[in-house]
Amino acid sequence: MNTKILTGALALALAVAAPYSSQAKKAEMHAPAQAMASPSQHAKAERPLPFIGKVGKIDLQGKRVTLATKQGLGRTFVITDRTVITKAGNPGKISDLYAQEVIRGSYWQRPDGTLEAKSLKIGPPTVAEKEQFKAKVRGKAHQLQQQHQQQQLKSSSQQKY
Repeated sequence: MNTKILTGALALALAVAAPYSSQAKKAEMHAPAQAMASPSQHAKAERPLPFIGKVGKIDLQGKRVTLATKQGLGRTFVITDRTVITKAGNPGKISDLYAQEVIRGSYWQRPDGTLEAKSLKIGPPTVAEKEQFKAKVRGKAHQLQQQHQQQQLKSSSQQKY
């Protein structure tokens, strides 16, 4: 009898508390985006988010670029004076863009929800960028391999004693 009462009380407590815990989780998820300052006020620990895609729409007057998606138009990025635009490794302009061109870069999310482009690279990666990426990947792979070997040496030396 006592276990039935205890089980019923526990189920009632969970049913009452569940909506509040999901609301708290939603508030925690949205709080960092709402509390984020403008790019000039970002702490060094915060990083811009990457993006890649094809140009769907260009607004030269409003300085906005919207990515194309399979469903239509996707995220819209605001281009500011702080946005670094490059094309084939050279300085570029927003007027260098055309529809369906591959673009990539990084952006900050402003407190009001708009996405401010930090960098915008027009066109596919250059040969130099591809080589730099490959070297970075190789370096990380080599680093991981060395760490694994060191761990194996430590574990084998500990097993001897």
